[in-house]
Amino acid sequence: MELTNLLEIMVDILTLNYNDSLTTISFVEKVKSYKIVSRIIIVDNNSSDDSYEILSNIVSDRIILLRSPRNGGYGAGNNYGIRYAQEHLKSKYVLLSN
Repeated sequence: MELTNLLEIMVDILTLNYNDSLTTISFVEKVKSYKIVSRIIIVDNNSSDDSYEILSNIVSDRIILLRSPRNGGYGAGNNYGIRYAQEHLKSKYVLLSN
């Protein structure tokens, strides 16, 4: 792939949250203005605190919040988000960020 084509690639970022909404918000604030980022998908991995409610305040047309029905660990949470990205957003590239 030529460099000019690489510059046209857009990625969706997928990040997990579990009982740490402040760190997740800090991360989203840092990456949301990157030109290569199309959307940011946050999967709340069935937090036992109020993370989901706090994170719902940053949802926008580019920031998507999902709530996993159970916490199956890191792999299950990522798979949940990737399935959503493929089926609903038709994402071509998904960058996993921990």
